[in-house]
Amino acid sequence: FFFQAEDGIRDFCLSRGLGDVYKRQDYPFVHAEKGFALSFEVKMPEETVEGERKQEFGRNAKTISLKEEKYLRDVGPLVEGCECFACKNHTRAYVHHLLRCDEMTGFVLLTIHNVARYSDLFAEVRKHLSAGTLDRFSSWFLST
Repeated sequence: FFFQAEDGIRDFCLSRGLGDVYKRQDYPFVHAEKGFALSFEVKMPEETVEGERKQEFGRNAKTISLKEEKYLRDVGPLVEGCECFACKNHTRAYVHHLLRCDEMTGFVLLTIHNVARYSDLFAEVRKHLSAGTLDRFSSWFLST
């Protein structure tokens, strides 16, 4: 699954302030290769408090590194609340093991997850674009 330039979604998002990193078609794959699961929240709460930030997983709430030792025995899904195939059927510990062994299945599962997350993001962008609330969504997304 690729986002095509003719969709105009990525270019539109950039012009609305979602940031350079989200325009890249290879974003989900590059992160999977490095052992990162995309963990950003895509559903904006009805009411967002100004300055409120999501502090999941410490350093960066937008990705988690499943190569870190803390996931060695973590039997939770890659990202809580995610409904993708990888999150429904595999644990952080399993993917951690696959990545540490350089097993290609780890990359495949992370790619499945990351593409699903990226797709969810752009589904929300389209929804907010239609509703006329894209500026509010962009501001919220960049602050989480």
